[in-house]
Amino acid sequence: ESQTLLDTSLRGANLGLWDFDVKSGKLIIDDLYEKQLGYAEGELQKIIGYDVGAFEKLIHPEDLPAVTQAIKDAISGKTAEYRAEYRSRTRDGGWKWLMGAGQAFTENTDGQALRLVGIQEDIDEHKRLEADIEKERERLSLALKGGNLGFWEGFANDNSIIVSNVYQELLGYPDNSPSIQAKITLSEWQDIMHPDDVPHFRANLKFMSADDRREHRAEYRLKAADGTWRWFMSAGRGVYDSEQQYTGKMVGVLIDINDLKALESELREAKDQAESAAEAKANFLASMSHEIRTPMNAVIGLVDLLHQTKMNADQMQMLRTISSSGQSLLTIINDILDFSKIEAGKLDLESISM
Repeated sequence: ESQTLLDTSLRGANLGLWDFDVKSGKLIIDDLYEKQLGYAEGELQKIIGYDVGAFEKLIHPEDLPAVTQAIKDAISGKTAEYRAEYRSRTRDGGWKWLMGAGQAFTENTDGQALRLVGIQEDIDEHKRLEADIEKERERLSLALKGGNLGFWEGFANDNSIIVSNVYQELLGYPDNSPSIQAKITLSEWQDIMHPDDVPHFRANLKFMSADDRREHRAEYRLKAADGTWRWFMSAGRGVYDSEQQYTGKMVGVLIDINDLKALESELREAKDQAESAAEAKANFLASMSHEIRTPMNAVIGLVDLLHQTKMNADQMQMLRTISSSGQSLLTIINDILDFSKIEAGKLDLESISM
């Protein structure tokens, strides 16, 4: 019954069984061990016999030294058990990831194991998923690094954050710098923050505990290794469980916006200069127009008075020309004043009958 229970358990878990006689170097495997490598029952044992050295030839050359050392350590009693992950050659010539685990069964008077018994687990799919995850992690890391983005995680239970080493690169700190560690408290984070930005940052600290706060966004300056201040924008979202309950954790990125802030400052300065120049031009035009219109009104008024005196035909003609030119010039001056009013937003439109 015990043997039946063991066989059922091993088959249910897809675990192959092996038995290694240390003194004779004889290795016995069961059919599940062979099946994991694509062989029929008894086929692999028949091909290579019971020599443990022949089985070692199936192990990937890069993994063999670690497997051999793990076996030696288990036999000598250096370790309590044998455990190793390795790639083994399959029947079709490919490689499959396996995990071997076993313990000493009997020992001699010197404490050396005379027999190792254990199992072999097929972990190939797990390893492939692990490799895919690592590949995605590397891809994400490259994307963050390429975009000058740092990654962070915030925890409400102890008011701490975990920051990626990209922060050290962005701020010019050496690796393992005490200024920016892998996990720091929010107070320590504020120590490298510009004092003027701390109140704004603290106002956003509620995102660490508020259940209804799904997003966080703030801009602040951090002190670089050279003592200068660099602008960053922190953006993150809360992590919610399957029932949409806040888990007390947030994840996000820190974006280096120092160059954008510098450009923003330059644009603001250029805008202020342009507005000052426009205002100066408008003031000049308004002043000039008023200064010209005052004597022009006097000229036109005196021409009208002169028109009422006795003159010959030629004098009358010249007087009309002076009056007409003066009226045209006054119209131009009034137009210039209208343009000044338009720029100042003070032009009033009138609706009158005609």
